[in-house]
Amino acid sequence: MTPTPLTVKRGVVVLALAQVLSTAYLWQDSKTWEAGAQMLWWMWTLLAIVNALYALLLFLVWRGRNWARWVVVVWCAVAWVLTLSTTTLVDATTTDRIVHFTAIAAELWAFTQIFSKASSPWFHAPAAS
Repeated sequence: MTPTPLTVKRGVVVLALAQVLSTAYLWQDSKTWEAGAQMLWWMWTLLAIVNALYALLLFLVWRGRNWARWVVVVWCAVAWVLTLSTTTLVDATTTDRIVHFTAIAAELWAFTQIFSKASSPWFHAPAAS
């Protein structure tokens, strides 16, 4: 297998960091802890599965799976719609907006890396035996 291009590595790392930092920022809010205290075991399980699935998808992008990068794009697009709807309709603070819009900007930049001219041929290259 050919080595992962630097552009793909940068993109995947930025996507992972955006996810980790967004989650960390979310959990620093006391309202989140209050909501978390009311979550049932299956909700925590679902949350863990969703995060593990996203991590798996990023790993598969790193490994050159073309379909996985498209799934990550759709995943992020859905998250952006949800984020934009909640940060504009709900009384979000300025800090909330800055954090969320910075995460979206970082993810968009990551996709420019993953879909760059340097990366795209690598995703379509046949796997070496």
